[in-house]
Amino acid sequence: MVATLPRTSRDPWLSRFVHCETLTDNAAFLVVACIDVATQQRVFVVAADPRGPREASRAALDRLYAAHREPPHEVIALAIERGEHGDVPFVVFDFPARLDFDRVLQIGLDSGRKAPYAEADGFTTTLRDALLASGKRIDAETGHAICLGTFAHANVLFAADGRHVLFGFGFNVVVYDALGRMVVRGRFFQAPEVAVGSVPTASSDIIA
Repeated sequence: MVATLPRTSRDPWLSRFVHCETLTDNAAFLVVACIDVATQQRVFVVAADPRGPREASRAALDRLYAAHREPPHEVIALAIERGEHGDVPFVVFDFPARLDFDRVLQIGLDSGRKAPYAEADGFTTTLRDALLASGKRIDAETGHAICLGTFAHANVLFAADGRHVLFGFGFNVVVYDALGRMVVRGRFFQAPEVAVGSVPTASSDIIA
């Protein structure tokens, strides 16, 4: 497991976070819902595997942090810190995440519940608007629009009260490892042109 979580709440993860719940993990990055003991606020943290390529992992999280530091839309998650603990680089987000979209869908399927049309339409509209807002930004490093490229259900996180955020801009940590290889474990979607190697755009993100 990436940046292994503590066995008990008496041993904070990264010497700082308690009540940790893994939302997503793959071969390179771990997304964890937790409470920051310094502020007592519920947040979520993206951490890199300390066994991975250290400089590439740091660069990936630097790009993630930069893309989320001043989000252009209210449902794009706000990054509030880019930190390091030992060999583990991480990014802290100011959102009380509890579940990802894949888990929410599974709960709905298991219970036989469906979202009313108006609420479902509003949800997809917020995601579309966020993708369009981010796509207007240009990554200074690549010269390309700041897009997800590949959309995974794990890119959407929900709070206990139903609020949701989108994250993964700059570097899509739920889809790729630090070297850019696809390692996503859940459901994901790509526009055809992105699947064959074209540079992602806001339009391709919306198609996905």
